[in-house]
Amino acid sequence: MPRQKTKHTQILSERVRKSTFKRRLDSLFKKAHELSVLCGVEIVIIVHNPKESHSTLWPSYDQVMNGVMKFVARSKEPGPKKMVLHEKFLSDKLKSMTDRLLKLQKKNDETEMGFLMTQLLEGGIFNVLDMRQLNGLDQFVEEKMKKLENRYNELAGAQDQLLCTNNLHHIQMTPAMAENRITTSFTDWNQGGVPDEFGSVWPTNFYP
Repeated sequence: MPRQKTKHTQILSERVRKSTFKRRLDSLFKKAHELSVLCGVEIVIIVHNPKESHSTLWPSYDQVMNGVMKFVARSKEPGPKKMVLHEKFLSDKLKSMTDRLLKLQKKNDETEMGFLMTQLLEGGIFNVLDMRQLNGLDQFVEEKMKKLENRYNELAGAQDQLLCTNNLHHIQMTPAMAENRITTSFTDWNQGGVPDEFGSVWPTNFYP
């Protein structure tokens, strides 16, 4: 008969909980000893029970303290990229969750302010808004105006750059291009009735 799967919940009976703790703790120490011998690693275990006045140290107090001192000293040296102290891990995790929460809060505020702005444009009244909503709308409008101004400046700059490029194209004419244009204009003038680029019509006959 297969062994029943253990439920990962706290044992309610104190008597059963104590006996399970002692049995599992002895098994943990045995597995740790096997692992240290088979793999040649140093293992120390600290077990703290809130209902007891002292912690359980394995294999001994001196070995545990020596192992902890080695670990702390090594953690201050450059180590593997993903190796961090538990304190730093929790600090980074908290910072990541805080940043994510702020982003979600900002997104929710923008959605709410956009909805309120739509209502006001459709004939809503300001009297029903509280101070937080009014301040949010003021900031919302200011951000939108700043984006519009940046976009306007971007388009204006692109247009100015295009005009400058066109002007440089007309100014930077090679001598061969200039001679060709003069010859073409003279031929059109001599052969009659062809308007130039300025709209002027030259005589049909040329008399030197």
